[in-house]
Amino acid sequence: MAVNTATTNIGSSILNSMTDGAGIDINELATQLTEAETLPRQRSIEANVEVTEAKISAYGMIRSSLESLKDAAAAFDDLSEVSAVTISGNTSAFNVEQIGAAMPGTHQIQVTQLASPQRTVSSGYATASTALNNGDAFDLSFSFASGESATVTADPATPAGLVNAINEAGIGITASLINTGDASEPFRIALNGESGADNAFTVTSESGEVTFAGSGDAGYQDAEDAIVQVNGLTITRPTNRITDVIPGAVINATAESALPANVTLDTDPSVLKTKLQSFVAQYNAMHDTLTQLQSRDSSREEYSGDLAGDGVVRSILNQVRSAVTGLSSTASGNALRMADIGIETTISGALQFNEETYDGLSAADMASAAQMLSAGTENQSEFSSAPKGLAGDIMASIEDLIDSDGLLTTRNTNAVDYLDEQAAALEALAERMESVKARYVEQFGAMESAVSQLNSMRDYLKDQFEQMANMGKD
Repeated sequence: MAVNTATTNIGSSILNSMTDGAGIDINELATQLTEAETLPRQRSIEANVEVTEAKISAYGMIRSSLESLKDAAAAFDDLSEVSAVTISGNTSAFNVEQIGAAMPGTHQIQVTQLASPQRTVSSGYATASTALNNGDAFDLSFSFASGESATVTADPATPAGLVNAINEAGIGITASLINTGDASEPFRIALNGESGADNAFTVTSESGEVTFAGSGDAGYQDAEDAIVQVNGLTITRPTNRITDVIPGAVINATAESALPANVTLDTDPSVLKTKLQSFVAQYNAMHDTLTQLQSRDSSREEYSGDLAGDGVVRSILNQVRSAVTGLSSTASGNALRMADIGIETTISGALQFNEETYDGLSAADMASAAQMLSAGTENQSEFSSAPKGLAGDIMASIEDLIDSDGLLTTRNTNAVDYLDEQAAALEALAERMESVKARYVEQFGAMESAVSQLNSMRDYLKDQFEQMANMGKD
């Protein structure tokens, strides 16, 4: 049986003190014996804590890597992100921009009229607080071309009070008080409606002191619709932003034009290529991080081997790899999986991008590639049960790992719980150390008291024997 050297040394110290009749440092000896008894357990717990904290940090690194990979896949989960186009031919009268899955083609566009809101101004007033209608509250009535109507009460009955009432009513008309600089009546109320002919309005007042400019008067502007010719068709809309004529694109009318102009939308495969290359780089970064975490021989000493022997790394790698390299839920034509658009797996398990494969497929069948990646959808909910395309498949697989009951989250939660248990064990051990030390102090106190009594008896007997020996000498 192995001998505890610290305990042996402490025992020798006690015996020597007793033999020499010297006092014992009870607190020091109790502390040493307590540490000899409890320190191994403390060091074991602290070692477990260090290992577990390293695992929690590693789980955090994995989560970050997976979230970054999910973001990279999200860059091509919508049809508009896959079927990007370049647009040429925009003019000073209009510009076309992509907002969805825009189809390639050429469109002839002419802006013949811009949409505008109705604007009108009131008569003038000396101040913003000039009393109107003898200071009594009064109504202002609005009738709209759409058939709707509204009533606003001016209270307080002043130009400023009327402006505030109109703005607070929320009827689609904005009021403002403008100082024109006129010498006698500089303040005018300006009303601005919403654009489009249906938003034209008439306004009547119970107070004769409040009147507004009408059609043909200075300070009045009619509400009008935008009129745009697109491929020979006349399009009328209440705003200058027309979103429902060219699929996946919006026409922004900016000025009237005398002649039509052609705008062309061309497929741009380089946009998707860049996104796929970024995805490959992010996957390889994730793969490298997880590989290092389970390797005991990595040169990255700061975190290598922190999850060596932990099956979670292999499980995560297998699940993500299967999602990335597997068959798409919306395989189409010649595009069935990532390998068909140039993303290949290397011997090490990393990915590489084959530009020749991608360029060949994108030139011959970009529609199939788009369908395979995005399911031909826009902004599809992650909770939808419909096929989501390969990008959505990858994102769902990653989400399964990192959601509240996923493998990675469960492992991290278990590790955190274990840390709490070890913290409690350390606290309990600290309490036990106090109890053990108190016991030793009590025992050594009793021992020292007994030794002190023995020493006193020894001195007493010695003195008696000396007296007896000296009695016959006198």
